[in-house]
Amino acid sequence: MENGSLWDLLHGPGKKVKLDWETRLNIAVGAAQGLAYLHHDCTPRIIHRDIKSSNILLDGNFEARLSDFGIAKSIPATKTYASTYVLGTIGYIDPEYARTSRLNEKSDIYSFGIVLLELLTGKKAVDIMIFLAFHLFIVKRIRQKHEELTTRLDSCFQISTENSISRKENSKAGPRSKEAVAAMQK
Repeated sequence: MENGSLWDLLHGPGKKVKLDWETRLNIAVGAAQGLAYLHHDCTPRIIHRDIKSSNILLDGNFEARLSDFGIAKSIPATKTYASTYVLGTIGYIDPEYARTSRLNEKSDIYSFGIVLLELLTGKKAVDIMIFLAFHLFIVKRIRQKHEELTTRLDSCFQISTENSISRKENSKAGPRSKEAVAAMQK
């Protein structure tokens, strides 16, 4: 793809382009739409299991495309999860999935939330504790300059974090990828 991966643009040695907030939002929406397609429009459903910035490729117009389906898993519509070996990339793996080995679409949503944090902060996923500690500070600074755009990004981040919290309380609760797309497009 012409613009490489999201990882390349955010963290690569030859950061070619500085991404503006509108482009970041479009990348997030495109990736969320790809996830929604896998989770809701494919039969059987497909769980990617390795959503991360290096697996989001960008074309010449910075349209996002999900890539690397090497560890993807299909789940029949009759099942709510699949028991499987835990696979994925450190920093992006859903803690609930890591703890229980139960894979469902919400595992991808958790990973997508980490990608959103990368888009917002420009920091690497392995520094996630720094992301969470400074989230309020970062969102406040962004809001000062881009109120409308950050409201959409923040609501998507909120959906992702609510998913993580609600999964601890009730594994059937939490947002779906279609809800993440809708939140970003408001």
